Amino acid sequence: GGEYSDFELRAKVRVIGDNNSGIQYRSKERPDIGEWVISGYQCDVHPAVQHTGMTYEEKGRGIFGLNGKNVMLDREANRWLLSEHDPVEVDTTEWNEFAVIERGNHLVHKVNGKVTSELIDHDEKGRALSGLVAIQLHRGNANKVEVKSIEIRNLKEGKIIPFDPDNLPEGATKI
Repeated sequence: GGEYSDFELRAKVRVIGDNNSGIQYRSKERPDIGEWVISGYQCDVHPAVQHTGMTYEEKGRGIFGLNGKNVMLDREANRWLLSEHDPVEVDTTEWNEFAVIERGNHLVHKVNGKVTSELIDHDEKGRALSGLVAIQLHRGNANKVEVKSIEIRNLKEGKIIPFDPDNLPEGATKI
């Protein structure tokens, strides 16, 4: 259905088998790697609690913030831990609602209504502000990804949060 920029997506998902999945967004096709391959942000649907709902970039800059960590990337793509909270624990073999909320350079992931991770991306060279949405079927061990429902709604265009090194939250640490 085309590309999305600022949106809220909710999907009820489960993974059967020894593997993981993810909701990819603001992504682009990568025919240079293979058919049906895309690269972009991802909200992981993963059996390991630290990876469930984490903020990740598939075939790109890697893991930004694990479940329970809110992170910022500065202009040079350095990662900063802004805050931490208890990770959201779920059984990914059961139905769970994953949510992705994107406004400008502020990305929020939730599982069953609880925030798992947030990212503020100031890396203008590396970030994407629009792109494709997809569900990942991970290669490797046999698995099945089931999606019971998926809803997406466009949001009013989000403003880009400006980077100001003098306004880092107290206790923010470079990681």
